[in-house]
Amino acid sequence: MRKTNLILLIPVLAFSLLFCSLLTTPVCSAQVSPDGWAKMDSGTEVSLRGIWCSSPTDVFAAGANGTILHYDGSGWSPVDSGTNNHLWSVWGSSSSDVFVVGDYGMVLHYDGSEWSEMDSGTGIDLKWVWGSSSSDVFVVGSEGIILHWDGSEWSEMDSGIPDYLILICVWGTDSDDVFAVGGDGVILHYDGIEWSPMGSDNTTVLYGVWGSSSTDVYAVGDRLVVMHYDGSEWRQMGEPPLGTWIQIFHIWGSSASDIFAVGYDGGLWHYDGSVVSEMNSGTSEFLQGIWGTSPTDVFAVGHKGTILHYYEQPPTPTVTPTAGPSPIATDTQTPTVTPVSSTGAPPAWLWPVVGCAGAVMLLLVAVAVLNERRKSSTGEREG
Repeated sequence: MRKTNLILLIPVLAFSLLFCSLLTTPVCSAQVSPDGWAKMDSGTEVSLRGIWCSSPTDVFAAGANGTILHYDGSGWSPVDSGTNNHLWSVWGSSSSDVFVVGDYGMVLHYDGSEWSEMDSGTGIDLKWVWGSSSSDVFVVGSEGIILHWDGSEWSEMDSGIPDYLILICVWGTDSDDVFAVGGDGVILHYDGIEWSPMGSDNTTVLYGVWGSSSTDVYAVGDRLVVMHYDGSEWRQMGEPPLGTWIQIFHIWGSSASDIFAVGYDGGLWHYDGSVVSEMNSGTSEFLQGIWGTSPTDVFAVGHKGTILHYYEQPPTPTVTPTAGPSPIATDTQTPTVTPVSSTGAPPAWLWPVVGCAGAVMLLLVAVAVLNERRKSSTGEREG
C-alpha cells in the first residue's frame, strides 16, 4: 500500500511544481516593460517610421514598402496604400483628413473612406508632414524642399537653403509659426510670409522638432543632441558624452511637463517638467516615431514592425542613473535622474511567494487525501 501511495503522489508532485513555476512568472511579463510600455501585434516586420492619432481608437502608422496600418482600439490592420514607396510620416487634421508622405514625391490622402494619391508636383523624397488645418499643410524633404497645401493644390515654397541639405521634420504652433529641421543642424522658421534660417551652435543632424508653445520648442538629433528655443534663441541642452553616436529620432508631448523622445536601440525618455528619466521600452529595436492623444495614451513605432503603447497609468519610469547627460533638459536647471517606482503592478517578490504557497497547499491536500484513503483501506482489512 505504501508503494501505491507513492505512485499516486508522483503526478501530484509534478503538478505542484508546474503550478509553482507558472505563478512565479508575472502575467504578460514578456509583453509589457517594467515602465508600462506594451508591445502590440502590428502584423508586419517592416520598419515603421511615422504615427499619428485623432483619438485612442483611430491611429495611423506608416512605414517601408508602402505600409500603412490602422488601429481601431482593438487591433492593428493593414491598409491598401496603392504604392510600394517607402513612407515616412503621417499627419491629419481629423479622422477624415489624413496625409502620408514618402519617397519620390509621394503624397497620399485619406478622406475617411479611401486613400488616394495626390499630385505633389515633385519627384523628390518627402520626409515629414504637419499642418495647422486641413487647408494649411506643410511637407519637407530632400534637397531642402518645402511644399504647402492650401486646400486645393500643392505648391513649392522657397526654403532659402542649398539643395544638398535635407529637411527631415516640420512642426508649428500655427500657420505663421512653423519650424523645420534637418541636415547640418539647420533650423528654419516660417512667419507666415517667408522661411528664414535660425542661428544655433549645433551642426549635427536634427531629426525631430516639437514644442508646447512658440516659446518652448525642442529639436532632437544625432549624438543625443537636444536643442531648446525659448522664443529668443536656440541653446543646446547639456553636453553629450564625448564620442557618443546615439540618435534621438523624434519628440512629442502633450504639454510642457509631459514630453517623450525616442531613438536608437529602443531608447525612450520622458520629461515631467523638472526631471528627465530614461524609460524601459522593453525593446532594442530603433524607435523612430511617437505620438499620443494624452499623457496616458501614447504610441511609439520603429524597426521590424515594432509598435509600443503606453496607456492608463502616468509615466513612472524605473531609472538607472548614467554618467552621461539626460537627453532633454531645461535652460535653467541641470536635469537629475532619480530612481522611482515602476508602474502599479505587484512587486516581483510576491509572485514566487504566491506560487510556492499554492503548490505547498496542493501538496498538503494531496497527502491528507492519501492518508485518509490509507486509513480507510486499513480499516476494511481489519474488519
